[in-house]
Amino acid sequence: DAFLLASTNSNAIGQVINLGSDRPVEINQVINEIEMVVGKPAMIEQHPFPQTDMIATWANISRARELLDWEPETSLKEGIIATVDWYMENRDFAKNIRL
Repeated sequence: DAFLLASTNSNAIGQVINLGSDRPVEINQVINEIEMVVGKPAMIEQHPFPQTDMIATWANISRARELLDWEPETSLKEGIIATVDWYMENRDFAKNIRL
């Protein structure tokens, strides 16, 4: 929805607009949700926390609210389910994506 709103709103031209949740989410919460959706435990390799890394981060969506009158509607769990479903349906395509 937000992409469509931004593409049709002249006030959004040339603007950087963050989309996401405006609430912090811990990585362990994301991992737990993924484990629940896929029905398998994650293989986690623990490393010392880098001193230069951020403890928490989240999207500042104030510009999306201001310019697009947009609010996030998808929960973390819904987003993970949709992502896993897409991946499962597009496995052949996804495995060829180089990161």
